[in-house]
Amino acid sequence: MSSIIVREMTLAEHMLVADYWGNASDSHLLALGVDKTKLPSRGQWVKTLTDQFHTSLSERHMFYLGWEFQGDLVGHSNMSPFTYGKTGMIHMHIWDDANRGQGIAKSCLGQSIAMFFDILNLQMIICEPYAQNIGPNKVLQSLGFRPVKRYWTTPGPINLQQEVNRHEIYKQEQVTRNVYTRPFQ
Repeated sequence: MSSIIVREMTLAEHMLVADYWGNASDSHLLALGVDKTKLPSRGQWVKTLTDQFHTSLSERHMFYLGWEFQGDLVGHSNMSPFTYGKTGMIHMHIWDDANRGQGIAKSCLGQSIAMFFDILNLQMIICEPYAQNIGPNKVLQSLGFRPVKRYWTTPGPINLQQEVNRHEIYKQEQVTRNVYTRPFQ
C-alpha cells in the first residue's frame, strides 16, 4: 500500500500552488476549462494566498490542503469560495501528469472532504468540474457526491464559459459513507 497524507499546507507550500498555475501547460489548462489570459500573475497569487493564510478561518474565502504521495507533495485540494459553517466549493489538482490516473486523487479527495467538513464546520460541499474532464466527475460519484445538474456557466474568475456537472455531498452523507478511512487503491 502506498503512503498518502493529506494535511494543511504551510505558507511556503502555498507558493507551490502559485507555481502550479504559472507552469501549467496550455493543454492542461484547457482540459480544466481555464482561460490562461484570466490567470493572475505569480505575484498576485502569492499575495492572495499569503493574505488568506493569515486570515482567520471564519473570515477566509480560500483554504488549502496538501496531498502527499510517497513523501512528496503532489497536489492539493482547496475550498474556494466557502462560508464557514455552511457550504463551500471544492477543487482538486494533481500537479504532475505522471501522478494522474493512479487513484491518488480519489484517496486524497476522500480524506480532504472529511477534513473540510471538520476544519471548516461545513454542512455541504459542492463541486462543479468541467463536464468534459472525465476523471474528477468519476471520482466525485465514487466518493458519494450526488450529481445534481449539468449546465453552462463560467464557474470562476479564471474559467472559460463551459458545461459543468454540479455534484453535492452533505456532511451527514459523508459521515455515513466514512470516506475518510478508505484505503488508497
